[in-house]
Amino acid sequence: MTSRRLLPICAALAAVLGVAAVLPLSSALAGGTKPATPPAKGGKPAPAAAPGPVASSFDDLESTWDAKEKDARKALRHQRYDAVVAYLKANGAAKDAEQALVSAVDLAEEVEEWARVVEHADAYAKGFAEGKSAMSVLSSKAGALGRLERNDDAKKAYDELTKGLVLETHGPQAILQAWVGYAGFLMDAGDLEGAKTAYQGCKDALSGVNGAAEVIQTMLDGLEQIGKDPTAFPETAKDLDGKVVSLEEFKGKVLLIDFWATWCGPCVAEMPHVIAAYKQFHDKGFEVLGVTLDRKDQAAKVKEFITAKQMPWKQVYYPDGENEVATAYGIQGIPHTVLIGRDGKVIRIGLRGDALSKVIAKAVAAKQP
Repeated sequence: MTSRRLLPICAALAAVLGVAAVLPLSSALAGGTKPATPPAKGGKPAPAAAPGPVASSFDDLESTWDAKEKDARKALRHQRYDAVVAYLKANGAAKDAEQALVSAVDLAEEVEEWARVVEHADAYAKGFAEGKSAMSVLSSKAGALGRLERNDDAKKAYDELTKGLVLETHGPQAILQAWVGYAGFLMDAGDLEGAKTAYQGCKDALSGVNGAAEVIQTMLDGLEQIGKDPTAFPETAKDLDGKVVSLEEFKGKVLLIDFWATWCGPCVAEMPHVIAAYKQFHDKGFEVLGVTLDRKDQAAKVKEFITAKQMPWKQVYYPDGENEVATAYGIQGIPHTVLIGRDGKVIRIGLRGDALSKVIAKAVAAKQP
């Protein structure tokens, strides 16, 4: 999904509960549920199938079932999308056609049918140019065009989107997300200067919003680090076992420095993306280096957390005072990431979510300098 869809905690929780609720139905629709075993001769039921291998740990069990639930939900969303498309074909002139088109855009985006997102967005623009969801649909279209690497078309869509948003009408969050999405697209396209211009545009658009300038300036400052050597770790940087940690250890690797803490809710929510990226790319030369901002006397809690979540990478921890690595990097908030390429230069700052694996995949594929 595009960055415009940032769910509050309560909505995210409802979505998780929704996944669990639809599992039996989605399994059946996807063909994953076998019919009940008929009774054997003599009226006795046939023996139940033997269970699969027992998980080696509860975390493995959780990960396995999380993946199954995710796949089942995705299959169900695909079928829901197909049903909406069928409805539109049969009821294109109905009073609720606008609502159905918005749903088609959202669902196509969710199941990553990027060309169909563009198709439905164009249909919405043709039929409901002044519709209340016009900007939201255009945001989806711009993001989908970027995914399809139709860069010129994506730029036009983002330009139209950012020019069409009005602070009093659409609110600061919509404007922030649109400009940040534009900047992210430009970064992916290798246009660093364009990304800087986009962030400045965002800063100008939100000039009347308290605190916005400081947030956007932090993003701009992060862009200044792209293509440069990362800040060296101070000599005080040590892992949980008290061993000194240096960036030199990771020379020739693609490295993600991840600033986080166990008390940080967004960090914990983001961690599955980091873990998934590590598992996917580690054998291709990708490493993670954690810098935990947990406070003093929390080493046992950090160790318990990383063991439970199966995070085998090193963690820098300051047990007695200020985290000097975070200070050296000017960290103002977490989660915060710094991605470094094989050449030792910073590739991206602040990568999160699905974008993380996308950029890492390109970085590990790059030739060794």
